[in-house]
Amino acid sequence: PVYASLIDTASSVSNISFPDYDLDVMDLGGTLSWLAPGDISQVTHYVVYLARGVYDTTSMANNATSSLSNISSFENETH
Repeated sequence: PVYASLIDTASSVSNISFPDYDLDVMDLGGTLSWLAPGDISQVTHYVVYLARGVYDTTSMANNATSSLSNISSFENETH
């Protein structure tokens, strides 16, 4: 038999803010910002998912940030 030791660590951001500056219905544009978790020793990048509602099963993922930046920008007309 073979075994492996696993450690599962979860880190969540908080204080998420997104002022939407695109005035078109169903489009968005602006800067998403958040506070990083207190311990980021296991965090390698962030991924932003967009959904049309709470129960939406078809979400779109924005590209992962290339660093541990706490902002992600969306160009106007993003939908």
